[in-house]
Amino acid sequence: MSELVTAEWRKATLRILPYGMFALAAVYLALTLLLIPIVTSILPPDVEGVEDLTAFLANVKAPGGYVFAAQQAVGQAAIFVTIFVAVAVAAEYGWGTMTATFVLEPRRGRVLAAKLLALCGISLAGTTLLFVVGVVMVAAVQPLLPPEVTSEMHGAWPVPTLRALGLGLPSIVVWVCVACALAVLTRNAGAAAGIGVGMAIGEGLLQLVPLLRPILVSSNTQALQSVTGVDPSAGFFGVAAEIPAWRASLVLVVWAVAAVALAAWCLRRRDVT
Repeated sequence: MSELVTAEWRKATLRILPYGMFALAAVYLALTLLLIPIVTSILPPDVEGVEDLTAFLANVKAPGGYVFAAQQAVGQAAIFVTIFVAVAVAAEYGWGTMTATFVLEPRRGRVLAAKLLALCGISLAGTTLLFVVGVVMVAAVQPLLPPEVTSEMHGAWPVPTLRALGLGLPSIVVWVCVACALAVLTRNAGAAAGIGVGMAIGEGLLQLVPLLRPILVSSNTQALQSVTGVDPSAGFFGVAAEIPAWRASLVLVVWAVAAVALAAWCLRRRDVT
């Protein structure tokens, strides 16, 4: 099994795709944390939307800014991880490497497990590096914040911050499983990536619907991360207050198991060529 996992790891990391995805994610996160303080300082206070930007800056304020960096890293990584996994898996059908893998290892369940382990390892490592970028940017931005900006987020470095990261990483595993299932189901890199990104981004809008919040990956991830001492009302639509940690954990497990079951069913029931 270890040889199979190593082969899948090499297969994914020999291409530029994962490095490109996480590089884009790092640039996007850095620009988000850097440009908003600059734009807020330039715009007059009566301009529409400045209040929302100021609320964002309040989250970056110490000592809760590093917790916020962990939350932002996990949330943004979900989108780029979904693209990376969906394209990496679906492209194997076009390249013929999926068929070659099953020739060497006919037990498709073992191949799927190895593929998921390798992709989860790459994705978790990339998300952690993205978190480091977020911490560095928050440290750089905090001196630029206007003194009137106050934070309602609580916590101190490093324990609450590392807890926020650790409690957010299971959602990355969920998105890896979902993207892999979409890739196996559609066998098309563009379709799998498009559907996956649509799901990841669409969840942000669906959180506005109270009835749907308890079943969304993002809502339950935020509920888990809220145990770090972050004010539940700080941009999370109150999801932390209405979803207990045990239920959030269960929902994430259900998402992952359902996605893996779908991928396994597709691999067993359908011809891979």
